[in-house]
Amino acid sequence: MYLCRRIGSPMKAAPPPASLPGSPPAVSLGLALGERLPSYLQRMEERISLVDRANPVLPAAFRERERYTRQFAVMLIGRWLITGEMVSEEEARWISEQGRVAAAAGLPIIAVAKHYLMWRDITIELLAELAAELQ
Repeated sequence: MYLCRRIGSPMKAAPPPASLPGSPPAVSLGLALGERLPSYLQRMEERISLVDRANPVLPAAFRERERYTRQFAVMLIGRWLITGEMVSEEEARWISEQGRVAAAAGLPIIAVAKHYLMWRDITIELLAELAAELQ
């Protein structure tokens, strides 16, 4: 049973999500995500390049690791959709290392955060597109 709560109201049972990880719709979405990964990554780089064109402050080595981190994170989302397997501590540690690298190098947090938010938004956008196509 899934529970949800609105502010000021008691806990109520909510309907289960339509597509749980490992369900046929989730598996289809995860496989479609994997198929579109190269074009998704290209779309991501194009949008980040547009934002960075005005003020490129992140070094090439950091940007390269950032690309690997984004790719890995999306692959983990696909794996979760298909199998229901959660991110391991080691995987989460590798992804979060990106922030420690940025802090140790003294990189501007606003630039790093902007890239993360773009990753989040474009990933949500892609998943919504794929889900609509699969219906």
